[in-house]
Amino acid sequence: ERHPWGESYPATQQGLDQVLADIDVFEATGDAPRGTHVAPGADRYQINYSDITVNLYNMGSQHVLDVRFPMISESDTHHDMGSQAYWTNHPECVTRTWIEEIANPPVEGVQRWYHIEFDLTSLLDSDPIPYLHSPFGFHPASVAKPGYLDNGYVDAANIGVKWTREGVYAFWFIVQSDLEQPAYDFTLYDQQWGDIPTDMCILANIAPQGGRIDEGRCLPGSWLPVDEAKYTAFVTATVERYDGDGIDDMPDLVNPIKYWQVGNEPNDQRQSDFADLQRITYQAIKQACPECTVLIGGVPGFPAGYAASFDAEYAPILAELGGQYVDVFDFHWYGTASGEYRLRDTASGQDVLSYILATLSSNGFPADLPIWITEMGSYSGDPERSPFQTERQQAGDYFKRFIYPLSRGVEKIFPAFGLMEGFKHDNGYFDHTGLIYDGSPDVDDLGLGVKKLAYYTYKKMTEKLEGADWSTLTTLHNGSEDDHLYLFRIEKDGRPINIAWWDYFDEPSYTVGDTRAITLTDLTSTAVTVTTVVPFADTGQDVTDYGTAFAATTYSVSEGVVTILLGENPVLVEEGDGVLHFVHLPSILK
Repeated sequence: ERHPWGESYPATQQGLDQVLADIDVFEATGDAPRGTHVAPGADRYQINYSDITVNLYNMGSQHVLDVRFPMISESDTHHDMGSQAYWTNHPECVTRTWIEEIANPPVEGVQRWYHIEFDLTSLLDSDPIPYLHSPFGFHPASVAKPGYLDNGYVDAANIGVKWTREGVYAFWFIVQSDLEQPAYDFTLYDQQWGDIPTDMCILANIAPQGGRIDEGRCLPGSWLPVDEAKYTAFVTATVERYDGDGIDDMPDLVNPIKYWQVGNEPNDQRQSDFADLQRITYQAIKQACPECTVLIGGVPGFPAGYAASFDAEYAPILAELGGQYVDVFDFHWYGTASGEYRLRDTASGQDVLSYILATLSSNGFPADLPIWITEMGSYSGDPERSPFQTERQQAGDYFKRFIYPLSRGVEKIFPAFGLMEGFKHDNGYFDHTGLIYDGSPDVDDLGLGVKKLAYYTYKKMTEKLEGADWSTLTTLHNGSEDDHLYLFRIEKDGRPINIAWWDYFDEPSYTVGDTRAITLTDLTSTAVTVTTVVPFADTGQDVTDYGTAFAATTYSVSEGVVTILLGENPVLVEEGDGVLHFVHLPSILK
């Protein structure tokens, strides 16, 4: 409102009683009398009411709250308000108070507004945007395929992706083509990162060059840059351009980058000195953006022989770093849909995550160092050197490859490579990991733009679990006792969600259509709704209505206990009655 309103009362005991009564009503309900504003006088009581204006200004990492409310504005009355004219439960955050005067207000005299400014930076979480805590990523989330109608981030937004690690890394040789000229060309990266929606976080990679092709920016046989000073200048300029602090930012920057990763998969014995590159790059990033988070290039990749490869090629890097210059550790994890989501080395049987954590600890890294998986994959079809897998197998495996690592403390997971199929186009593993067919002329492709079942499973996963409190994710059953059953519980909006599956492929006597019972306890409702996270179809092409694509069954709960049947696909169990879709059971389990 542009000016206050008020209510006048007689200067009598009855008038004072009414004043106090109206104040009580206003405090309890927010309802105030709407009288006519009059000049104050000794012969009456006056209450002046007003709506206030509240503005939050986010300036880089600083968050300023400006609270403004109107003052009495008669031309013949003027009372200065001092620093104690307000009360707040956070006086330490008040940076200033001031009075704004408007010479020609819509009321007589000078309209005056009282401002209180708060610096809320210290009160807000360092990650004030909720999706920063989302575990749901993709590498990359963008689609760029000629002839496809939904290029960009249409599909990523549709299925609930909240983090992207785009495919073109910030390479020194691209940004500064001539080392003799201190000129940077960010055109490619302005377009790549500038197109990312503001409700999607960015993880950006940066390095002198890639690891497989020598672009002349690293010393022979080394990861070290040919000119450390010029490389450092490139890093600081790049980070500064995209950090959103208002200094030398990209024009019209709306989605700042606060997460950077040094290189990618550096454990290659043909090149040395990656620990030094990590240190140099880390320090340069922090110089430009102290609040930025820096990841180390991830460990590759497939389960067989993972621990031995890690020991030979990656552990020495961690030893050289000595517990420094890494804010987040990253490892990559691929494999088949036959239980390899469980993070075990298929050659040695070692638990890979436990092994990595022990190595980090022995080299001085903190026990609470965040762990991400920025490359994770499962596939459908029949790629070279890998067994055939159905779309249903891929979809269920992707779901498990999120839930299981998250239950072990991993914070974020990025399926790779690409939301749409296609990598080297040689019928390799990574040509089949996407969620959308790319129209390549091979026996497995169902046509450009056709969504796989995993596309809908990812969407259902984020629909049900985005915004959950991941610190509450608890493992209730971990496949022990030879029953191959897994059960987890997580809270969302104060309500529990159970997640369950049966690794039927580990059952020697399994035949199609078999089920396995699992019992849930400590329930508080009279019924639960069990939703299968893979659509009841053979391929995504058969899904015509997302809203009815998932089998949902209601079970009655007795004294806090319910027993449900599990087939080949994972399920979400929510307390309360749900919609029952009557679907022929064998087709659900097929």
